[in-house]
This record gives sequence, structure tokens and C-alpha cells, in this order.
Amino acid sequence: MTDPHRKLVLSRVKLVILALCFLGPLAIAWVWFANVDDWRPAGAGAGSHGDLFQPARPLEDVTLIDAEGGALDEAFFRGRWTMVYIGKVQCGELCQDRLYYTRQIRTAMGREIHRVQRLYLLPEWPDESALEERLQGHADMTVAVPEDTGWLEQFRHEGQAHPAGAHRIYIVDPLGNVVMSFSPEVDPRDLRDDLSHLLRVSRIG
Repeated sequence: MTDPHRKLVLSRVKLVILALCFLGPLAIAWVWFANVDDWRPAGAGAGSHGDLFQPARPLEDVTLIDAEGGALDEAFFRGRWTMVYIGKVQCGELCQDRLYYTRQIRTAMGREIHRVQRLYLLPEWPDESALEERLQGHADMTVAVPEDTGWLEQFRHEGQAHPAGAHRIYIVDPLGNVVMSFSPEVDPRDLRDDLSHLLRVSRIG
């Protein structure tokens, strides 16, 4: 092979290599984007077990009254992750289980327990003695009623039941956004793992 011909071949090889360097990543990105739904793990989000709110839903016009008659506003949700359970006036076995699970999950956070709080929301106050009995063993949990029960609609997933009848556990981030919820069918250990993951990767709260 003559020197001019060798130089021509080498220059073409270099041109092909440069083209691959620039166009290769674009081709990979295009293939990934075209098939992203097929490659996404089962369940909502990147392997999570809960249902994501997409986009995250900021809680607006927060006006809650706690068991002592005090007012809670947006500041209550700031700086910590909040597990929210929305019950009814009556609390049956499934309701009691959900309250128990939130307590155990928070305890399982160990050294990170201070980053998580629990909120039990009710559409209206039950009988005082019934509420007192219900809350035994839940000293770390805040109980509150919204001034306007319509406010609870902010927790509703599209096409799903009213939050007060859904027996879901909702996660509110330290900026006051509802980010995901877990149905009663989700294993509490999976909920614990998802919350642990959020705490691990979070730069807030």
C-alpha cells in the first residue's frame, strides 16, 4: 500500500471513529427513550412499591386543628418526612393496623427516626373517650382535623376512592409535597424499605 493511499485510509478510519464518538451516545439515548416503558421496573417509580404522585403535589392552604385545639399550618410539614394516614370517625381493624404499621416503620428508622413524623388525619373528631383509647401506644403521633374537609381531596389519586376511605399511607416530603402513597395491599416491610431509601438519597429533611 502506497503512503498516499495509507494516509487516506487512516484519515477515513479516524473520521469514522470521531463520528461514532459523537453519534454513538445519541443513538443509545434514542434507543433508550424509545423503549423506556419496556425497561422500567414493575411498580411505580424506580423500583418503589408505592404509587407516585407525578408531579409531586404541594399541599396548599394547610389549616389543621390538633387534639389540643392548636393550629397546624404548612410549617408542620417542613423539615421532616411525614407518614400520613387519613381515617374515618370509626376505626376498625384495618385502620388500627395502619396506625400500628406507621409506628413500627418509624421506629425501624433507627438513628434516622428524628427525620420522620406521623400524622393521623380525621374528617371530624370522634367521641373523646374513643379517641383516647384509639391512641394508646401512639404518643409520638399527631392527630388533627382539617378546618375544611374538602382539603383532604389533595391526597386523592386520580380515579381512586376518597382518601378517608382508602386506607392508604401517604408520604409527604420535607418541602410539604405529597410524593407517594401505599395501598393496604403493600407489605409494610416494602413501605419501610421505600422510606429508608428516600431518607438515604434525600438532601432535604
